[in-house]
Amino acid sequence: MLSTRSHGVSGTATVIDDCTIEVEGFNYDGGGVDVRFYGGLGGNYVNGFPMTDDLVGTRFTNDQLTITIPDGRSLDDIDGLSVWCFDFSVSFGDGLFAP
Repeated sequence: MLSTRSHGVSGTATVIDDCTIEVEGFNYDGGGVDVRFYGGLGGNYVNGFPMTDDLVGTRFTNDQLTITIPDGRSLDDIDGLSVWCFDFSVSFGDGLFAP
């Protein structure tokens, strides 16, 4: 489950296979500056990596997204997701995967 910290972010992320994550019921108001899904370890997204293009300007309401882990990365590099504002190093919503 993604926590709601800002901009109405919410949803549930599920690992589908070794390179795919699905986010269901995704909500986000489209605000912010350079906002992307970021992967990271232990809730550390400052040292994480982008997994989508910029989401700013697009409103999501109960949407389903499929995210592909970028080339050169694997599930070993990620145990959580954040809707991350890169310019301000702030999470609009995040969550760790359950074991």
